[in-house]
Amino acid sequence: MDLPFTPDELRQKGSKVWKHLDALAASDPQAYQQFIKSVTEQAQNPQASSHIKPGFCVQTTESTDASSLARTFFVNIAQTEKIPSPPADDPLNIPVCISEIRTYKRSKVVDAVVNIKVIEKCSKDSFFKSDLINLAMDCVKETHSVTLIKRTNKITDNDYKGPFGWDAKGQPLSDEQIREMSDIKVVPASAEEPEVSLKVPGQGLASNDKKHTVPVIEVMEAEGPPLATWSRKDTETHTIFYCRLPGVVDQGSIDISVVADKGAVVRGGGHSIELPIGSDVDPQCSAKFIRTTETLKLKFKKTHVAKDDNS
Repeated sequence: MDLPFTPDELRQKGSKVWKHLDALAASDPQAYQQFIKSVTEQAQNPQASSHIKPGFCVQTTESTDASSLARTFFVNIAQTEKIPSPPADDPLNIPVCISEIRTYKRSKVVDAVVNIKVIEKCSKDSFFKSDLINLAMDCVKETHSVTLIKRTNKITDNDYKGPFGWDAKGQPLSDEQIREMSDIKVVPASAEEPEVSLKVPGQGLASNDKKHTVPVIEVMEAEGPPLATWSRKDTETHTIFYCRLPGVVDQGSIDISVVADKGAVVRGGGHSIELPIGSDVDPQCSAKFIRTTETLKLKFKKTHVAKDDNS
């Protein structure tokens, strides 16, 4: 590969940079210290200076055969202005950038990065958000040959799990590169717990903790049953909740309790969901269970509409 500068030119440019820093240190020591601190922090924490920001996080599991224990996967749906937004004439054609798969405790984590406008639309349209999650999982399968289960997931807004997966230039990082950047040593697991590894800071890593703390190994239990989730949609006349209840097969096994001005509680299949209905809706609601998606739809009429109907 041809370099843009000769070795002599690089030495000359490097000499000019150091002379500039020496002059800054002599004329304004405080500004020099601030500059060095800024450069160091950006090197140790690429997330702070990166154009890639959190959107929301999806917790799911990897699809495996019946004899294997399903492994937890976190999919960070992140956002940036550097990726093109979907075309105006084809809004479902969404460009997605997939990161390397990285280790997070005893789980795996991967990022799917989209344009910031896509995340903004997710906050307004729960169905679009669900479609984006399915698209991200399809992209993970195509990129890394890992199949993720789509119907068993937990969604956390404005969240990012695991080590940050991108450098300052927006290039994906592997576990090995992240360890090198963070100066982290991996201590082999004990014979009693062969799957557990302990990560401790290297000797050269600065710490603000003046007290000596004993490292703790966190042993994660096997995954439990799929978690129930809910989403909300508001129109001019109604507030609508969609409750995903994995394992529920019919509406007869669902119990719905509504307390005016406080909230609603949905129970079924071992799940319990609290819904903040607010004071602007009529506590009388219609309910419909969609068996194919294991989803309960609750439709509350807003109070100003109910008053108009009664007048």
